[in-house]
Amino acid sequence: MNILCLSPDGIPDSINKCLDKIDISEGIDITVKDSVSSFFDEIDGQTYGLVLIDQSIGDDLFGIIEEVRNSFPSLFIVALLDSSDEKTISQCYKKGATDYLIKGGLETIRLKEIILSSAQGYEDGARAHSLDISSIRLLEELAKGKLEGIEPTIDHSEGATEIRYPEAEEILDLEPEAVKEKLENFVERHLLKKKFLMPVFLCPDCELETRFTPYCPYCQSMHLEKRGAIEHLSCGYIGLESEFDKVNQLVCPECNDQLEALGVDYSKPGSHFICKDCGETFDKPEEGMFCQECGKIHDLSETRKKEIYKYQLNEDMQQWIREKLLPLQQFEKYFENKGYKVRDKYTADKNPAAAKGIDILARNEETGETIAVLISENTDVNEISKAYIIGEKVDAKPILISLSNYNGEIENLAGNLGIEIISKPEIRNELDISTSNNGEE
Repeated sequence: MNILCLSPDGIPDSINKCLDKIDISEGIDITVKDSVSSFFDEIDGQTYGLVLIDQSIGDDLFGIIEEVRNSFPSLFIVALLDSSDEKTISQCYKKGATDYLIKGGLETIRLKEIILSSAQGYEDGARAHSLDISSIRLLEELAKGKLEGIEPTIDHSEGATEIRYPEAEEILDLEPEAVKEKLENFVERHLLKKKFLMPVFLCPDCELETRFTPYCPYCQSMHLEKRGAIEHLSCGYIGLESEFDKVNQLVCPECNDQLEALGVDYSKPGSHFICKDCGETFDKPEEGMFCQECGKIHDLSETRKKEIYKYQLNEDMQQWIREKLLPLQQFEKYFENKGYKVRDKYTADKNPAAAKGIDILARNEETGETIAVLISENTDVNEISKAYIIGEKVDAKPILISLSNYNGEIENLAGNLGIEIISKPEIRNELDISTSNNGEE
């Protein structure tokens, strides 16, 4: 677990004492920066699951929290405060803090809870980041068994050999190269796994697929015939079986002796090849990669190899996909029933980049209200903070769909920040009533 701490005085003693008592198998690595500039230099491009910002940094506390939150919407940000002043805590939350710790009265179990929550949040956030609706639907097709896997095809239509995934292209609505990049990205996030099928070797001149072929070492013709050979043991002559075949008997073409018994008069040392074009006979043909388009034979080392993979759902992610992703269509239908039209999340007018944490973006044309919906596995302070920040960024009403139980404190915090929380059972119940009513009609 990587933690970055901004504090002019180093890590507070209370945190160090608690960390000494915490047993976390993966270990904790803390980097401390004592200036704002060095802090932002460090966090940019680095991988941290938790950021601690000490109030002793001065009046910039709220501005720093806000800047970090704007740059890293899913990051776990904890303010280290001198006291439990209600206004300070409230302002930290509004600026984007996930949680806070009071330096003077810190408890080990409280710090451990924050570290474990941030570690889980970082893992889930990294996995779900930028999963747009079309990506979710692709995973949904796999999880429901409608697609057994994402199968490849070899396409030559554009004058070169391309590995394509037509089913994924249709669902994701992306160009072939973008689809392959996305599938590889899903593999990196452990959502998918890939299975190697075969390689293809491309012509160095025209980029089309080549195929392995034996050819004549004399004239390069591929018109070869494999024939059995006979060795006359007495005179030592070796030739093709056809040379010895004389009307239902074997006769040596060299000395004209008749061959009777295999192993006594003659042996069969193996096969020979004959070129049907130039007539030459040889023990072993040359081997190469033939391009049908340009008619050339290339050495294997001259070709360019492309590997073909099939993509399948990672079984270890089945539960996460079912709990997080599969209800999406139900949730969309719920808001459509309320007069909202679901929009592509990347069409957010105010700040498209900030919309990446949104699961559903919808607008009611009659009222003019836009909602930004986040599906929350663990409805906690971090999710409330993220919803508030994203709502501000895209100028939309934030709504959390809670997949888990939450307490009154969370509900009050959400209400104070103008965030609506809807439970999954509430949505299912309303959809059931709507379906029932439609059936009666």
